[in-house]
Amino acid sequence: SHIQPRSDAASHVESMKPSIGKPDAPRIVQPPILHEISKGEYEIIAGEVRVLTAQAAGFTELTCLVHPKQDPLEAQWMRFVENHYRHEVNPLDEAATLKMLYLTANAESMELRQETRAILEKGKSVSAVIVELEKLLARKNFNPKKPPVTWATFLDGRGLALGKEARRRLMKVLALSPAAQKIARAIPGMTEAGLRSVAQLPHADQETLLKEAADRRKLVTMRQLRVGRARLIC
Repeated sequence: SHIQPRSDAASHVESMKPSIGKPDAPRIVQPPILHEISKGEYEIIAGEVRVLTAQAAGFTELTCLVHPKQDPLEAQWMRFVENHYRHEVNPLDEAATLKMLYLTANAESMELRQETRAILEKGKSVSAVIVELEKLLARKNFNPKKPPVTWATFLDGRGLALGKEARRRLMKVLALSPAAQKIARAIPGMTEAGLRSVAQLPHADQETLLKEAADRRKLVTMRQLRVGRARLIC
């Protein structure tokens, strides 16, 4: 198993079916990327939605680009980059994966490479990995205000164009409680701005507001969420 940056991979299968063609006439332009984790056993690095869609469409074979076994951190970075430039990625997934990679960079700089790899290789969810990394770093007296690897150094070293303010705004969505995050992922069209707005509420109010939005099962705008916040606060 591996850590999938996208929590909604399976939800894209039906909408993608028409675009991949049929088993006898495939139309998959960009093949999935795998790496061989043991003899005859492969793990998906990029293209999980394409693989799931092909399986659902009746494909029994699929052309893939296969790499030798990759370092767990490098494989996770490749997954992040693959999804980062796809605009439909949920902001919660993007923020959580980016934070996880930032924490792993700091753990490595503190000579915790072996412990970090052990956490990544468990194949848990991104949020679970973040919790374990934060515990590991806390035991080693990691100071978030004076990290050995700053956000700027981390992002520049990876060639990722994400300014300081844009990064701070994105990370604010992680102030949502785990329960609120689960509800938010099920609401169509939730934006980063909308998630930030809800994240400013106490956890119980976050969940109340998002449950109401989920019950309506419709796209929720930033304005609607602000109105909801005002009603809950007053």
